[in-house]
Amino acid sequence: MNKVVKAYITSDTIFWAVNLSMLSFFPLYAEKIFNGDILLATLVVALYPIVRGLVQLPFSKIMDSLKGYNDEKIFMILGIFISTFAIFMLLFNQSSSILIVRQILAGIGDGMFLIASKKQINRHLDKNSVGYEIAIGTTAVLFIGAVALVLAGFISSKFGFYITFFLIAFMNLMAFIPVILVSKDEAIKDLTGESSPVSQDANAPVLETDDTAQ
Repeated sequence: MNKVVKAYITSDTIFWAVNLSMLSFFPLYAEKIFNGDILLATLVVALYPIVRGLVQLPFSKIMDSLKGYNDEKIFMILGIFISTFAIFMLLFNQSSSILIVRQILAGIGDGMFLIASKKQINRHLDKNSVGYEIAIGTTAVLFIGAVALVLAGFISSKFGFYITFFLIAFMNLMAFIPVILVSKDEAIKDLTGESSPVSQDANAPVLETDDTAQ
């Protein structure tokens, strides 16, 4: 597994492990906001996968139409920030309307991140061990997510929801660090075996690529 794949899988693992950690208490939090109405709380919780499912298809079309290498990275980072903002909204939430908006934003941010992340990971997988490298990524998400889920449940039971939301939002934001550490030159070298023209000779004429043409 090369350095580029490791970076993207690390980001993916952090992001989805954080999402899993909210499963332990978020339905209880939603029920509290709706004054014990389990049906309404369930409907609001269900809003997230519905929105995420709806936005993933158009986002995939948009990303497939873009040709620049950094386009998916931009979508990943934007998705992380939208998702993190949606978590921070819970720190100031005392109404059902804010919770509904939060679920919509979370679905948009997570859907955006999912498509961009999977495109980047699949692009850099070793063609001779695709299944194994995919398994490493999904296994990491499941095991680390399980640990995060238990920790989030413990923290929320001891210190309340708001401390837990703050910690989860902070950890979610950390998912963007591995993404920005991957340079364009490293990524292109992994794909082609060659450095980009700019990095090879700073004085050489810049060839028009998909990025410069946009």
